[in-house]
This record gives sequence, C-alpha cells and structure tokens, in this order.
Amino acid sequence: MSIDHVLVNDRRKGDFRKAPAQQRSKDRIETILRSAEDLIEAGDPKAFTTRALSAAAGVPVGSIYQSFSTLEAIVEFLVLRRQAAFREHLVQVIGGATDVSSLQAMLPTLINAWRVHIAQSRVYGRMLSGPGSIDTFVDLDLNESHQVAQLATTMLRHLFAKQDEHIVSSAAFFLCDMIGAAARTATRLEADKAEMHLEHLTKMCGAFLRSLADEDQG
Repeated sequence: MSIDHVLVNDRRKGDFRKAPAQQRSKDRIETILRSAEDLIEAGDPKAFTTRALSAAAGVPVGSIYQSFSTLEAIVEFLVLRRQAAFREHLVQVIGGATDVSSLQAMLPTLINAWRVHIAQSRVYGRMLSGPGSIDTFVDLDLNESHQVAQLATTMLRHLFAKQDEHIVSSAAFFLCDMIGAAARTATRLEADKAEMHLEHLTKMCGAFLRSLADEDQG
C-alpha cells in the first residue's frame, strides 16, 4: 500500500498528516516506517518510543510528527499496510484456483498464511497503548475480515456459477470466519496441537466446499 493511499484515504481521527508531495519526503517517511517496523517486531512496547524511533531512523523527532501525530498512528498505518499486503497475497493464491479441487489443495497454504498474519498482527496490536487503542485494533481487525470475505466472495463466484450469489456470499463469509477463528486459536496452542487443529480445520473446510460444489452441480 502506498504512503499516499494510506495518508489520504485511510485517515482516522486526524492521526495521519498531509500526504507528502516530494519524493524526498516520501523516502524519509518510508525510512521512519521501516525503522518503526524493526522496533515493533523486537517485541518490547517500552522500547518503542519517539526518541528510539528518531535515533533508529536518523531523523529529528519533528520529522516524525510532520507526518504522524502519535506513535499509535504509525502502528495503525503499518497495520493497514500489512493488511493490504495480506489481501493481495490471498488474491494471488485464491486466484490460481481453477476448480474446487485446486481450491481445496490451497487450503493448507491459506490457513497457515492466515495464522502467521494473525500472530504478527498481535505484535503490532501490543504497541497500541493510547486511549481507545483496543477499540482501534478491533475495528481494524473487523474491517480486514470484512474485506477478506468480500474478496473470497468474488473468487468463489466463478467456481460456483450456478449457485445463488447470496449463497456464495454467505459461504465465503462463513469460511473466512471459520478459518480466522481457527487461525487465532492455533496461535495460542503448542506447535503439535496447532498442527492437528489446522489439519482438522482443513478437512472441515474441504468438506464444506465439496458440499457446495455438489449442490452447484445438482
């Protein structure tokens, strides 16, 4: 996701400043963002400070505040960008499905990608410490779930051309909810239990897709 897109189109509560016009300014913001990612992924919320970010990025504190009003705004920006990249990845994976069987074969890849994405998102969520930060992160999470389900609906329609579009849409949202919930659960389990959990989920999703395909062909 581009800097311009997030700053202009995904602005929330005035946290994002005016989008930069010059390439030099865009490069400086990108340096700030990359340094913020490094600090966030180190996993210590107390170490993620304006002074630490200024030192890591090699820019004055004032340069940070020219584009973002708070550290939470930077985290939110990065979450939005990671979500966009995740959706693009799903489009690439699901877009390669030519029939139900090939989509079933992709389920392990999709589910594992979702699990990794959720685990990484939680690292970013822990950095949100301002007033209403939990509500902000929940809002971002729900918004992403909705957009992913809409993408899945579009992708499934060409596989189930005979099905009523409302049934396909409901199926897509159901699958996304089921995969998302299971992926969240898997992030809290030990490795061997998580693997069994996701294997069971893959079989359940596969059976659901087969039943939908049987109805479509009936």
